Order: sequence, then C-alpha cells, then structure tokens
Amino acid sequence: MTTFPRPRFQLPWSVVGNLAATSLRLGLLFLVGREVARHLGSEGIVVMGQLQNLMGLGLALPSMALNSGIQQALGSATDAQVPERSSWALLSGQALAVLSALVVTGLVLTGSVYLPEVVGRTVWMLVPGVCAMALVGNLQAISAGRRRMGKLNLFIAASGPLQALWLFAWIHLGLVGLAPGVVLFGLVAAPCAAFLLSPLPLSWPRRDQWREQAKLWAPLAAMGSVVAVLGPLKNILFRETLLAQGIDAAGDWQAAARLAELVFATWTAAFSTWALPRLSGPAERRPGLQRLALCPLGALAIGIVLAGLGAWLLDLAYVGRFPGALPVLRLQCLAEVVQASTVPLGLILIARRSLKAYAGLEISAAILQLLLVRLLVPSFGPVGVPLSIALESSVYLAVAWWLVRRREVVTLAP
Repeated sequence: MTTFPRPRFQLPWSVVGNLAATSLRLGLLFLVGREVARHLGSEGIVVMGQLQNLMGLGLALPSMALNSGIQQALGSATDAQVPERSSWALLSGQALAVLSALVVTGLVLTGSVYLPEVVGRTVWMLVPGVCAMALVGNLQAISAGRRRMGKLNLFIAASGPLQALWLFAWIHLGLVGLAPGVVLFGLVAAPCAAFLLSPLPLSWPRRDQWREQAKLWAPLAAMGSVVAVLGPLKNILFRETLLAQGIDAAGDWQAAARLAELVFATWTAAFSTWALPRLSGPAERRPGLQRLALCPLGALAIGIVLAGLGAWLLDLAYVGRFPGALPVLRLQCLAEVVQASTVPLGLILIARRSLKAYAGLEISAAILQLLLVRLLVPSFGPVGVPLSIALESSVYLAVAWWLVRRREVVTLAP
C-alpha cells in the first residue's frame, strides 16, 4: 500500500514570534493613528502618510534595497564570511543613506512633493532620520540573515511601545509635530538596535576586497533599489492622483490603505524574513512548496477577518472620520491577498539571484499599476486604486510563475 507524507503546513515558531512582536507594535501605532485623526483630521492623516512615504523613499536604497540582499548574502555565507559581509552591509547602507536623504530633501524643497508649508520647514530632519533608520533596518536584516530570530523579535516588540510614546509626545503640537514624530524616531531606535542586534564580530573592510564585494553587492543592491523605490513612489503618485478628486477622497484611500498595508505587511514581512535566508541556503534546508503556500493562505485568512471587521476597525482607528473608507478597505483586502500570492515566487527569484528577471518584472508591474490607477480613479474614485492593484497583481502572479517554472528553481522538498 502506497503512503504519502502529510502536508507540512505548520507555521514556524520564529514566524509566530515575529507576528506577535510586530502585532504589538502595530496595535500601538493604530492608537497613534487614532489620535492623529482625532486632532488633525484628513489633512493630518494625509500628511502623516506623505511623511512615511518620503521616509520610505529615502530608505529605498540604504535599507529596503539592501535588506533582501543582506539576508540572501548572509543566508548563503559560511561562518568565516559572515563578519566580512556584515561589515560591508553596514558600510554600504550608511553611504547610500546620506545620498538618498539628500535626494528626498531636494524633492521637498523643490515642491515636487506636497507638504504643508509648516511641515516643509522641518525637511532638514530627513537627513539624520533616514541615516538612523537605515542603520536599524540593516541591523535587522543581518540578524535575520544569521537566523537570530529571537533577538530580532525582542527588538521589534521593544521598539513598539518606544515608537508609540515618541509619536504621542509630538503629535499634540499639531501638523508641525508630525515631522519629528515620524522622521526622527530612528535616533532613538538605532542605539537600541545596536545593543540588541549587535552584529559583532565584524571584519574591517579592506581595499583589496572592494572588487570582490562589489560583484556580490552591486547586483543585489541594483535589484533591491528598483523594488524599494517603486513602493513609496507609487503611493506618492497614487496620492497625487486622488488629491485631484479632493482631500476627502485622498483621506478615505489613505485611511483604508494604511490599515490594510500595515496588517498585511506584517504577515508578508514575517514570512519573508523566515523564508529568504532558508531559500538561499543549502538545498536540503530549503522550504518546500507546502511551506511557501503559507504566505497566500495566511493572507487569505487575514483578508477575511479584516474585511468582516472593517467598519469596526476603521471606527476604532480613526474615530469614525472616514465613513467612505469601508468599500476601499474591502477591495484593498482582495488586492493584498493577490499580492501575497506573488511573494513566494519573488523570494525564489531573489534567492537564485535571477535579479534581472525580478527587477524587470517589478518595473513592468509598477508601470501597469500606475496606468490602471490613472484610468480607473477618475471613474471609480478611491476604490480605483485597490482595483488597479488587484488587476496588476493577477498579471504579476501569472508572469512570475512562468519565470519560476522556466528557470526550474522551484524546490519540491517537503
């Protein structure tokens, strides 16, 4: 009699710990969002989202672009290579942070990005804020690449109350308080990250290593930079499109998108942090398709709960200021579930260093998404944004699956 192994859909404990720590942090940030909505209304929510997107744009190269590469490089490194690669990761991150912060500051000073004048005066804070948060992000990626998930989860859990208190202390100053509240938290978080996630021992970079390290980091950084820049840039362009429909339309979308993205990003980030170093490691330790299927299955469960409790959560988070956000939130849940289905395929391409294919796919998808937003928002209002994301993600899923199968990089081990 033929027997078949039982499917292994058990959620890894490190992912559970990451979810718990991040959920605590997000729960506290929801309380902050509620206070922003109570005191500052739609304008406060839009400005807060714009500042977060500017920080995301500034961190695109030094943190988000490098972090997947750091996890891939450390996940595939021998014990002897870990100190050297950790050092280069931190050095590259800080060099890129200064450059990125200056570029983003220039965007605000030239008026290319909307910010009220009272907030625009504090734009200089972006330089120290981006540098500090880049250090925090790189330290987290090094910890994940070394599979030190316990320390990483402890830092995430500890940083939640700290960030909430920091924001609470600033938002009562009005719109002008949002800038230091959102932008300068890294100055507080960086010392805590250095203490809890210490990457020691490090190996001081030598000049004769530059060419070798450039071959390792340049493709990963180039791929990551494309992906990382696209996220906040798309949101900024979405917001500019919606502002043409009125501040209330932009506020409804921002309220729904912020709620959905925080919840779903928690899940996909926890899964990616666990999966990418393992996909980059030895073949016998790579997760199989059954484990990778946890990403879309978990997102589906989250989407059902979030869509069902949407009205209550919006009222809880924003004190009832965005009644038009409920249909946007429900469609956003659908879009996020489809997007989560693409995450494992993208991780496989990154782990196998299929970087040109991955970057090309991301760029093409972003262009398609922006075109759909331009076409659908004038007719459907704020629900046109999640509808565009859902349609684009469906195309992305089909193309990514074809790329993965064509390159024969799917691991079938249980």
